[in-house]
Amino acid sequence: MIEALNDPAVLASVSVRASDLRGTSAYWQSKGRQLEAMIRTLGVPHFFVTLSAADVHWPELQHAWGIDAEQYESNVELRAEMLSKLQKDPGMADTVFWLRFETCLKRFLVEHWKVNDYWFRIEYQSRGSPHVHGCIWMPDGVDVTSNTLNAEELTSFVDKYICSWNLAMDESDYGNQVLNGSLAGQGHPAQLKPEEIENDKQDLQLISHLTERHTICSKKCLRTVKGKQECRFKYPREPQEKTVAKRVSRLNWQVETQRNDERMISHSPQLLCMWRANVDVQMISSVKNLIRYLIKYATKSEKESDYMAELTKRLHKELEDNAEQNADNNFQRSNTARRVVQQHLMAQVGARDYSAQEAMHLLLQTSMYKGSREFVFVQTGETRAVEEKGVCRNSCDKYSKRAKNLENVTMFRFFSDYCLSPNGRCTKRPKQVVLLISPFFRPNEQSDERREGYYRQQVLLYSCWRNEREAKGLHTSWQQAYEAMPAENRCELQLPNLDDLRNDEADEEVEAVAELPEMTNANAQSAAQPTYEHEEQEDWMVAVGALHRERNLLACPEDQLPKPPENFDWSAASGGQFPTVGEAKAFLSSDLKLGAREVADMPINSVESLNVRQREMYNLIESHLQLSRLAEENQGEKPEPLKAILYGSAGTGKSYLISTLRRLIGESRCRIMASTGVAAFNIAGETLHSALKLNVNFSAGVGKKSLMEMQEQWKDVRYIFIDEFSMLGQRLLRKVDARLRELFPEHSKQSFGGRSVILIGDVFQLPPVLDTQLYVYNPNQKKHDILKSEGYKLYMEFKKVVHLTEQVRQANDTEFAQLLDKLREGKADEACWNSLMNNCRVYAPDLLPEGFQSGCTFLYHTNEDVRNRNYMLLGKMVSELNPVRQINAICKGDEAKLCGKKKEHKKSDTNLEKRLYLCIGARVMLTRNLSVRNGLVNGSVGTVRGICYAPGRQSPKDWPDCIWVEFDNYSGPAMGAIVQDNRAIRVVPILSVTNEKFKGGAQLSRQQFPLRLAWASTIHKSQGLTIPKAYVAFSKGGARKAIPAGLFYTAVSRVRAFADLRVSSCDYNNFVSLFSAQKVQTQLHEQKRLLRMCSSANSDSR
Repeated sequence: MIEALNDPAVLASVSVRASDLRGTSAYWQSKGRQLEAMIRTLGVPHFFVTLSAADVHWPELQHAWGIDAEQYESNVELRAEMLSKLQKDPGMADTVFWLRFETCLKRFLVEHWKVNDYWFRIEYQSRGSPHVHGCIWMPDGVDVTSNTLNAEELTSFVDKYICSWNLAMDESDYGNQVLNGSLAGQGHPAQLKPEEIENDKQDLQLISHLTERHTICSKKCLRTVKGKQECRFKYPREPQEKTVAKRVSRLNWQVETQRNDERMISHSPQLLCMWRANVDVQMISSVKNLIRYLIKYATKSEKESDYMAELTKRLHKELEDNAEQNADNNFQRSNTARRVVQQHLMAQVGARDYSAQEAMHLLLQTSMYKGSREFVFVQTGETRAVEEKGVCRNSCDKYSKRAKNLENVTMFRFFSDYCLSPNGRCTKRPKQVVLLISPFFRPNEQSDERREGYYRQQVLLYSCWRNEREAKGLHTSWQQAYEAMPAENRCELQLPNLDDLRNDEADEEVEAVAELPEMTNANAQSAAQPTYEHEEQEDWMVAVGALHRERNLLACPEDQLPKPPENFDWSAASGGQFPTVGEAKAFLSSDLKLGAREVADMPINSVESLNVRQREMYNLIESHLQLSRLAEENQGEKPEPLKAILYGSAGTGKSYLISTLRRLIGESRCRIMASTGVAAFNIAGETLHSALKLNVNFSAGVGKKSLMEMQEQWKDVRYIFIDEFSMLGQRLLRKVDARLRELFPEHSKQSFGGRSVILIGDVFQLPPVLDTQLYVYNPNQKKHDILKSEGYKLYMEFKKVVHLTEQVRQANDTEFAQLLDKLREGKADEACWNSLMNNCRVYAPDLLPEGFQSGCTFLYHTNEDVRNRNYMLLGKMVSELNPVRQINAICKGDEAKLCGKKKEHKKSDTNLEKRLYLCIGARVMLTRNLSVRNGLVNGSVGTVRGICYAPGRQSPKDWPDCIWVEFDNYSGPAMGAIVQDNRAIRVVPILSVTNEKFKGGAQLSRQQFPLRLAWASTIHKSQGLTIPKAYVAFSKGGARKAIPAGLFYTAVSRVRAFADLRVSSCDYNNFVSLFSAQKVQTQLHEQKRLLRMCSSANSDSR
């Protein structure tokens, strides 16, 4: 390998990989090739557009930094502070600029001007501030290459969009004030928000005069001509009353816009009012100017560093020295070669200087360019890649094996209009893509071999054939075959070729184009696909990319994910055989309800297997049960109902003990419940709201008939277990008490209807949502919320406590168990931090080991982080053959108004997604309890296997009738299906549901499928689970303020050992704040109280 690196071609191919490194010269060369390919496909664009930054004047930036905009202009200290913040926080300035550009592109250029296509890139000026420039294709544009275009048509098109007119020179009073500078003290117009603009014309007069005049020539724009310095942009220019266009050659027009100010630059008044900073819009009236842009601007990188040439020489010398010293040491020579390749790539990164804003742009992984088209790499060369299993097919091979119905489709149209899957299936693309053709030939190639290669490529691309012999026909050369194409009616009509345009202009810049590096197979692929697999990148590269994707990706997922073509066949995409919609409905109404899991299905836990503390609770229940039975038999006085707490941290065997107690008591005499569906399923129980028919908002009772039915179901119940009591609030406990008094009216004067109640859990776990923790006392609470006050009193009646201390879940990793004990009680210190970071830290979720990623659950604090991660992973899965199905909720009432707002992902009070994005193979979570005892609960996770429609219904106008999901570890009733690989699976049909509520006297409703994406989940959803593998993202910065106590302890305690956990990087101060004792002061006080009762009970028993 080390000898190969001495070959300049090999080292050059290594440099091609630098096109992945954003901002490098190789990167911009690849983007320039993409623009050139767009021009070949779409024709000459119509306008050059440049948008510059207003630096410190934009109100969004002032607001972000807490600067008072009204005092900014007059307060010298504020202006100095603004400049200081610009230096200290360049990332904010760059982000504001890019967000403004994206908004301007979408709202003005695309939606208002109806721009068909565009290509923009960002560039940083010498002072470090950014600007974007690029090309746009207008819907009503003229073709400057057309022989029929006349001057009147061209000037009419130009005047519609741009001018060089200074409106302040209209001799009005305000205009004169603008010209003489008497308005200078009123502040820069870029600071104004839209609602603050009182007079549109005066605003345009001022902002155009201040931002659109070329008043000062810097050293860069001055050049010496015949011993005299002149402006390279030819300012000042002579005024003229109207726009003039003159054809100077077949492909070149000279256009001078109307102007009344010799210093005014060409701009769009409309765009200027929108952007509110310097804009430059110029008509592309000359192919020569377009080629100049391709050479000098589109592919230009920033200023080169002097270090590059020196480093390249040093690398070559190191190669030579190592070749001599390690002639017989192949291992050492291989390591040297690897190091040289790495250094060469790093040299590409360091080949130029970076401003602070650009550095932040790169670190945040914000996009460097925007384009309206996708790119596909097409290889027409005669080489083939060789793999262990054989020879790979190139583009020519794939085209020659196309389906018979595409017989008359040329190779160019085949790849631009159709999508070919790995299994050979071909579908029509929703929008034509731009092809990047390799090898890259020009019609004026100097060598006979390359010239013949050009003609071969043209014939293959623009004619129909099944093999190359057929394409060439009886001609002796490819050039003859090419020249005979029109006469033989074998070619398809195409737009003027940029190569032809170049050949018609024999000037220096056209010749310079021919000197551009040849587009090799490798860098053409890089241009089409600018990222590589993670294992081929250094950790820091992947980490930087992942940080951006977690923070910024998919703000508008519908703009990022592939849309299905019209009438896309979802049944075929599902690739299997599924039951009918009618069978699915019958299953949900009958079979699913028959499969309830009984105690007999639960594993049998031996009493002898209980540890000392577990046995203590077992004995307490057993003795109380015996006394109760004796009282019933002898009609004696029954013992007081138990009010006990089984207390223990995560993993201490609480769920194990519950199943043992259940067998002791008997199924009919006890009820096992929990606050959430996931927790209820883990203990083979029910949710509180389902078992007791409690309304979520505590606002409704139960009807007489339903109450009688419940009383019949509950008549034998004597013991009630409530798991995860940390999530049980004061209001909910009072509602439980009230319902139990209704179920047992003969004991309505006793709390909980005279039933024994055992609370199970840990106060350090997650607190209740929209309720108050049981142990929090508020003396004024009675005045505000009597439910809470009475709930607190009920909790204080629990006097017996059994404390479980022996770890069961983390029994095989004592170091991890000890760490959890310290984190639980807010005793996080440097040793804890080092232990967690050394064992579990990864710098980004994309850097998880390959074996760890499979089956890993990503846990985040906020729904926003969960959503971003889910959409990123969804984006990796979808393709044109497996697109995203966007399902918009059906809303009625005032809820419909909510759908019109820009809250794309709001679930409202219905807990149903406003917009649901699915594809075949997507990981999803159920958001409804379909069958708690079977495990189909709110929080159950599975994989989408089918998106199905009833006969006569189709996408996109109709909703799917059924989503087929294969749930993880599900053993309850299911339906059979056959998927694409002929594998039989068990699936559950998910139908849409409708949630209704009344608010303000109005009825609101939302209909949607009760699903959401589930590669990632909130930590709240993990409460009560044991997870095989988890990645936990620690919150940072200001987000810490909203973090509930015990949140991240709950997250990290879901796994069994260090080996099952990965966490995001977290500095020590942030780590301590997340697990600080101050956050859990209330829990610590409550734990002390409970442990005192536990000790008292133990001493009494002795």
